[in-house]
Amino acid sequence: MSIMVKSAFTQNIIHRGNIPEFRIKPVQKWRNGVAIRMPNHLGDAVMALPALMELKKIIPENCGLFVIAPAYMTGLFESISIIDATIPLRTVHAMWSQDELYEVKQLRAGAIILFNHSPRDAFSARMAGIPEVYGAASRGRSLLLTRALKFPRREPGNPEHSHQTMRYLAITSSLGAPEWKGELPEITPKEPLCDLAPEISAICRHPQLLLLCAGAAYGAAKRWPESSFNAVARYWLRHGGIVAVLGSKGEREIGVNVCAGLPENKVFNLCGKTGMRELIYLFKSAAYTVANDSGLMHLGAILDTHGIVPFGPTDFSDTGPITQKWKILSDRVACAPCLKHTCPRGEKICMTPLTAARIIREIRKSVRELNIPFSRSARR
Repeated sequence: MSIMVKSAFTQNIIHRGNIPEFRIKPVQKWRNGVAIRMPNHLGDAVMALPALMELKKIIPENCGLFVIAPAYMTGLFESISIIDATIPLRTVHAMWSQDELYEVKQLRAGAIILFNHSPRDAFSARMAGIPEVYGAASRGRSLLLTRALKFPRREPGNPEHSHQTMRYLAITSSLGAPEWKGELPEITPKEPLCDLAPEISAICRHPQLLLLCAGAAYGAAKRWPESSFNAVARYWLRHGGIVAVLGSKGEREIGVNVCAGLPENKVFNLCGKTGMRELIYLFKSAAYTVANDSGLMHLGAILDTHGIVPFGPTDFSDTGPITQKWKILSDRVACAPCLKHTCPRGEKICMTPLTAARIIREIRKSVRELNIPFSRSARR
């Protein structure tokens, strides 16, 4: 049984694999610009950001790039300078409300790209009076689309399978957007760090901040053990650092378990206590991050931080971090990647060999490479 460590180099992501070359058909009438219906999950939305960057390059000078997204992501998109307006959706699995339709109509977008697969959003876009609607052919919505792009089925573990980022880029490329070269967007909140809660500001200012993201909305199968996160936190604390545990309100108990037995003035359970702007500042301030394959992992990666992620039942060739600054730790067992929410065997044999000791060895290497201000003992 061999454990693989690899860097998630952006160059490994930029290949079309089994994605077809779609014929280019430019937008006919831009009007005031183009809207993007972003995916509902944070990780998917982050993986779509390169497509937004390339799309921006072909939008006429006097037109805007507009984003329609779940309300909880508003702070992220308002922190990206290439985005001209953000329309928050209060309920994502429903038709757009009358107020939301009105806001979208006011944009006067000539086209909209749907980065999700919902027929409801295609119908809502038509109700909002957007002339051209583009997206993947999915769930019987093709008749509502100006152009429906057919993608091949996703095949877990297939080396010819392309990263999710490339699927979003394929849609914008079909409109004439240029090839992505691997650059990442500038993300800077409008509010300064000093405007955040004093607790968050103080944590961000520590030079040896470790972030732990122990939750994962997809399911328990891809969650690394909470006891292992606890062991990593103990290692970090022994060398003068502090630890912040990130997650949603529903993951508060996970944070409690990760922090168990650790000093309250050095380890902070921030699950459910951070909005998008706080998360951005925390990731930008962190010396290192250990995270499950999750939306927070993707957010940390796009913010150009350093970190490591254990991969088990999910496919890192499909949803790995889009940066060369993160390491992927994986044990290629026969049943992985299965993409299951819970382990069918009940053993999680794809995750159990990825021990805390193995992660700590990789962190120790990074401490030396990144010159994190640890004691000499931590570098050995």
